[in-house]
Amino acid sequence: MKKECFFGAKLLSLLLILASGLTFTACGDDDDDNNGQGGNGGGAVNWGQFSTKLPTPTYENVSAKYEVSTDNSENISSIELTASGNYIVAFGKSDQWARSTEPAADSKQQRFLGLKAKIAKTRAAYYDKVVEGKFVKEKDNTFRLEGWGTVTVLENNGNAYSLIITLANGTRMPTLTAKKTTQMADNEKTNFLCRTWTFSSLRMILVVGGKTMYDKEYPITQLENFGADMYEMAKNIAPDDVDDLEDYLDEWEDEEEDVPTGVIFTKSGTYMPLYKNSSLAISTWAWENIDTGLMRYSWNYDNMYDPNESGNVKVGSRGQQLMISESFSDRDSQYEEEELEGYSATMVYYLNEAK
Repeated sequence: MKKECFFGAKLLSLLLILASGLTFTACGDDDDDNNGQGGNGGGAVNWGQFSTKLPTPTYENVSAKYEVSTDNSENISSIELTASGNYIVAFGKSDQWARSTEPAADSKQQRFLGLKAKIAKTRAAYYDKVVEGKFVKEKDNTFRLEGWGTVTVLENNGNAYSLIITLANGTRMPTLTAKKTTQMADNEKTNFLCRTWTFSSLRMILVVGGKTMYDKEYPITQLENFGADMYEMAKNIAPDDVDDLEDYLDEWEDEEEDVPTGVIFTKSGTYMPLYKNSSLAISTWAWENIDTGLMRYSWNYDNMYDPNESGNVKVGSRGQQLMISESFSDRDSQYEEEELEGYSATMVYYLNEAK
């Protein structure tokens, strides 16, 4: 009986982690190999493989990030034009970004889709403000940033550029000096990844004692189905503790607007989730191992290995869809790591290229 209770309690612990994952605010990383499943109904996935070649994005040849090096009244830090036709304007930088290299005892590791509004509750964001939207090319070097203004990019000597900006209200800013950040080299995998994506569906996998106990995929618009499934599982395995799961599901219902709608990847290392409630969160990414599709992300621009603000996920493709796999740590569990050996919870996100 004691063994069965311990089994049920551990399984419930993982269910709670999965349930909190529905809000896209739980902790997690992807450092193990228990997430090597993908597609409908299970089966091995060769992470790092991109079986389909997608068309070159419309603005691939002008995509760049320009870091402003002169003071300006609008406090603009950078302007980025993405391959898919999105612009990202970042304003200012916080001087409170410094942090300890050791995580606090009760800290939670930031997730791949961590919501900026949630992050800001515990520390300052790297940028004071971020504006995102669509842009169109009007001339060879002039771009209209919808809802914000126009920018003309003039190349000077070396890696120096002049940015001539007219805001949407007609105000002409003094010319800014900027430099173009280093772009990642062209290759099949980076070219597949670096574009704008919209979330299509989400798959959850629960492995207990090395056996898959749960493996389902639902459209991103039907995430409440996961909650119903897990509630039924919890009632069967730990009926006395099911109230704990109800609390998490109630929290998910309250935060439904926090569900991500899309994500932008660029060759300058920008990773930007977009949310249903119009919140923006800007992070940075790099290949940890391009051959296996292991990607490193960090919400701390100054440290790709910040113990609280970074982690790994795996990426690959399912036809023309981008797949991102994220496994959960046991930091929210009451059990030690060795006690949860053979127990894992994984999310696999499926995304379509934005049109």
